[in-house]
Amino acid sequence: NNLLQVMSGHLEVIQMMASAGGGNKAERIAFSAEHAAAAAAKAATLTQQLLAFSRKQKLRGRVVNLNGLVAGMNNMAERALGGGITLHQSLEDGLWNCQIDTTQAEVALLNVLINARDAMAHAERKEVTVQTQNVEVTSHDLAMYHQLAPGRYVSIAVSDTGSGMPPEVVSRVMEPFFTTKDEGQGTGLGLSMVYGFVKQSGGTVRIYSEVGEGTTVRLYFPASSEFENDLQAAKSRSIDKGGNETILVVEDKQDVAVVARMFLENAGYRILSASSGREAVEVLEKNPEVDALFTDLIMPGGMNGVMLAREARRMLPKIKILLTTGYADASIQRTDVGGAEFDVVNKPYTQKELLKRIRMLLDGPTGVG
Repeated sequence: NNLLQVMSGHLEVIQMMASAGGGNKAERIAFSAEHAAAAAAKAATLTQQLLAFSRKQKLRGRVVNLNGLVAGMNNMAERALGGGITLHQSLEDGLWNCQIDTTQAEVALLNVLINARDAMAHAERKEVTVQTQNVEVTSHDLAMYHQLAPGRYVSIAVSDTGSGMPPEVVSRVMEPFFTTKDEGQGTGLGLSMVYGFVKQSGGTVRIYSEVGEGTTVRLYFPASSEFENDLQAAKSRSIDKGGNETILVVEDKQDVAVVARMFLENAGYRILSASSGREAVEVLEKNPEVDALFTDLIMPGGMNGVMLAREARRMLPKIKILLTTGYADASIQRTDVGGAEFDVVNKPYTQKELLKRIRMLLDGPTGVG
């Protein structure tokens, strides 16, 4: 993931420089950079899918209403389905809220939509329906909703009019690397990633399919009694704007540090750097005006990112903290000192993603992050 970070980070900078340069040379640079960045993005996606299936990715859960999530994905869904497919929505009034990672939920829904699109490649009638529904599971319903404990759930289902699947395929379709697509057309991780994400969120996935009729993939999430925080929802949708605050970047790998620094400096931030936890503490002692700490989790020298974050918070109680790692949530759980109280951005990250996460932290209430 560190190699992916360097690759995608430098290529993103090259794309920006080339687009401003003009001329044939700039066009060639932009073309090569765009394709190399796409390759890096595919590798990163594959990594995240594997983490999702193993349920070891870090989820940033917040209270949300799935009706709003579906409505906000209209344009994205239509682009994913392409022309010739009619998209219907059936959204239940008074839908309960749930607490999920909205970014991963969008990725999961897109995976299901793409599967539906591919299943209708040779269908005469091409229609996809997205449906939301409140579901209350009682002790008498356990046979129908196996793997779900009694309680309230919110479901989102995607139904298609495609070729359908026989029972022996349905029973295997969520296994990692199982695919019915031609070689090179799919990784076989789409639905397994969906299953891993939903299970990690406390729910489950049910698939109903009939050969020649179509397929319905239904995701169940535990309902939440909390109300959606409109301010937080607005912040999570904020664009990648920059700022003029001072940020301390701590990274022991120089090439990765250079990328992070470029990303943040290009957005107007003042950047200080350190290559170890001890060096970072010295920088903080000399620069109490630091607004945010962006540090790698795993570092040499006896002070990891979590230890540094806690020391920084002791020294500067109002400092905002963002950790980064190539090992997702599992690396935090493996550290001797914990660290789950701090927010994490996974490597490889794009400039847009990093700026968004930094801006959300800086704009958040004092003491959060």
